[in-house]
Amino acid sequence: MKKIKSASKNIHPWSIGIKVNYLVTMKEKGQIIENAFIGIHKDIITFVGPYKPEYKKKSKKWIDLKNHIVMPGLINTHAHLAMTLFRGLEDDLPLKNWLFDKIFPAEAQFVTPSFVEVGTQLAAYECIRFGTTCSTDMYFYPEKGLQVWDKMGLRGHFSQPLISFPSPEGLPEQNQLLFNKFEKLYKKYLSHPRLSVGLAPHAPYTCSTDLLTQVAQYQERLGCLVQIHLAETVTEGDDIKNRYQKSPTQHLYELGLLNSKTICAHVVHTSKADQNLLQKTQTSLAHNPDSNFKLGSGIAPVTQYLKQNINVSLGTDGSASNNDLSLFGAMDLASKGQKVLSSDISSFKAWDALWMATQGGAKALGMSHLVGSIEVGKQADLIAIDTHFAHLTPLSDPASHLVYCTQGLEVDLTMVAGNILMENKKIKSKDFSSTLIKAQKIRNQMTRFLSSNKK
Repeated sequence: MKKIKSASKNIHPWSIGIKVNYLVTMKEKGQIIENAFIGIHKDIITFVGPYKPEYKKKSKKWIDLKNHIVMPGLINTHAHLAMTLFRGLEDDLPLKNWLFDKIFPAEAQFVTPSFVEVGTQLAAYECIRFGTTCSTDMYFYPEKGLQVWDKMGLRGHFSQPLISFPSPEGLPEQNQLLFNKFEKLYKKYLSHPRLSVGLAPHAPYTCSTDLLTQVAQYQERLGCLVQIHLAETVTEGDDIKNRYQKSPTQHLYELGLLNSKTICAHVVHTSKADQNLLQKTQTSLAHNPDSNFKLGSGIAPVTQYLKQNINVSLGTDGSASNNDLSLFGAMDLASKGQKVLSSDISSFKAWDALWMATQGGAKALGMSHLVGSIEVGKQADLIAIDTHFAHLTPLSDPASHLVYCTQGLEVDLTMVAGNILMENKKIKSKDFSSTLIKAQKIRNQMTRFLSSNKK
């Protein structure tokens, strides 16, 4: 963690001073400061507490957020960002048909570095607008995604995808080239203040044992983060059991891929033995309620995971299976899904969803010392939610409103590392309109191609 330099001799000890009605710090569940003040010096939070009038004169830039809730920036731990360009392309299909019959063929035809650049740019605007300040990505040509994310000023973790099938980046026998590319990217971004690089084998059912073993070896040698889909459907469990006579979770455990630097996405179907392995290895999970519901995969037993002290974070998955990148929607659905699954509807509360979207995500990414809460010494990654709407009035419980009322477009301010990316609901970047035009142009090309193939 960076040391905070004393600014007591400066007439403006705070680069930015923020006054707000309600501050949800996420330092601990239930902590809300009313009539609060946040002092920021460059990229670091240097003061958090009750507001005093003299703080305004000490702030170089003053932001008065009347009728607002401020909270840490949201952290998305499972996304395929460039898949914004597949949004709404193939809906209402079971996962296996959707993936193998529709998405994989479409990716083979259209996914190029320029496709990834435009799709990730579109995702960046969506994340900023919805208050997501940090996101993982698990998609092809990660070097393009990293460039976009860096330019937009967002925080993120990008992984090199690997699969034992032909992909837009090559044939399975060329995977060593992808490992080589990954290692160069990993070293390039090792000291970057906001971005990092890891590996992303697709899933146990799409990756050979040899490939997964190689990933485990790279992780052990470099200490890099690994993302992988796990136990998403009943079909996956049956497939792995027929192949290896064990569950998908047990399969990854025996290959050495379950540990504190692995994020397993979905994890819907697990046994008690599987859950014990996840707890024992301190593996983090990324819960994706939207795509699990939409693809009919089931409801992950998140309440049970939390009871076992398994770290659970929150993801949106890709826009082809969600169909948006709003973590506010994911928090709402996650909470309601657990109430449907559990016989005790009070066992999963709004605060649990907020924790998953902030502190849970920070822990999964190994960033708890940097982000996930609004505390002195941490990075100034925060968002402000405008409550001056009919559906957010009256207000008595900010946590309840954030999870059960807020949809995402109420986000008024988005800040990463002390840099304001959106203020008064206006994104600072000037490329928004041109990105929308490029995205629609790509979709029109897709539509024409798919229509001609159906004839």
